[in-house]
Amino acid sequence: MFAFCFIIPFITCLILFIWFRQVTVWWEYVVLVIPSIIFSIILYFSFKAYGTTDTEYLGYYVTKVCYYEPWNEYIHRTCTREVYDGTDSNGNAKYHTETYDCSYVDYHPARWTMTHNGMRGETYISESLYNKIKNKFGTPLKFVDMHRHYYTIDGDCYECYFNGDRNRMWTLTESNHYKNKILKSKSIFNFSEVSKETKKEYRLYDYPDFTYAIDQNPILSEIGVSKAVVDSFKYLNAYYGSKYQFRTYVMIWKNAPYETSIYQQNYWVGGNKNEVCICMSVDNYGNIQWVNAFSWEDKPEMVVGINHLFHKGDKLDLIELNRFLLKTAPRKWHRKAFADFEYIDIMLSTGQWILIIILTLIFNIFVAACVICNEFTNTKTNRYYGYY
Repeated sequence: MFAFCFIIPFITCLILFIWFRQVTVWWEYVVLVIPSIIFSIILYFSFKAYGTTDTEYLGYYVTKVCYYEPWNEYIHRTCTREVYDGTDSNGNAKYHTETYDCSYVDYHPARWTMTHNGMRGETYISESLYNKIKNKFGTPLKFVDMHRHYYTIDGDCYECYFNGDRNRMWTLTESNHYKNKILKSKSIFNFSEVSKETKKEYRLYDYPDFTYAIDQNPILSEIGVSKAVVDSFKYLNAYYGSKYQFRTYVMIWKNAPYETSIYQQNYWVGGNKNEVCICMSVDNYGNIQWVNAFSWEDKPEMVVGINHLFHKGDKLDLIELNRFLLKTAPRKWHRKAFADFEYIDIMLSTGQWILIIILTLIFNIFVAACVICNEFTNTKTNRYYGYY
């Protein structure tokens, strides 16, 4: 199929040579063939890359917020302008250049920023978010003199730092794109396609959306979960997120069959490279029916530990699960390097090949039309056929 894409420009050149030789210069054949081959190659690799971009979620926590007061500065500037200077002896207008003071006062409004443990610089935030984070930190403001060369308003800075108290941590979630060839080669890892009907029947979960202040709920549940429990898992993902490249999601169903976890694993295609996904079902009284965790770790030590932490009939205790993860993640978690899957060869579908051929044909028709309609002609051929 790929060879056929290379043949198309040569067929186009042959058509030009037979029927449009008098309006085609030799170098126009080169201009048609080489770009066409490059165009086909770009399409080929673009289709191979399409669908292999995946999104992982990284946890962080805010370390500092800052409030920068408004300030202004006087900008000294000299400008020039053309001034009418009458007319010359022929009646034409004359001008001369003069300079003038065009200095101005530049006003800088107030701004609010935050810094998290995974970044070096700052990012702008709203005033309301700044106040929420500052109030949660509960630490005193630190005055910082900016030593500005101000005009009438001397704007300084006030910083507020996180003091390490996990109860006062402000957690964040950021998305990151990476190459995941497994998405296009599910059969190699026995991941089956999950239909909409199956998703609905087994009540499968999508990745949670970002909520207020770009945070994400790590617990997806059909039963009520307290805010304290949710915060404990947010702390886990935030504290270990950047340090160990670790993230966990807990998915809880009510009276669901064990197959639900298998379909969930297929639906998420094994999860992202930094995730431990924990599936469990409970009965009407909050007793565990089954637990099944999955991840991409080479040695599934954490997954095995999670699956054996609870037994059928145990009371669901998410705080105990949180303590277990806090204890074992630093020692046993090793994020999977997806570069290990570079050996996977992505095969294009028949439809993608047909589209590449059609687009290559359109490209060749367009270039051929430009060759025929431009101003360049084959002088030697025209003379041979008596056009000159």
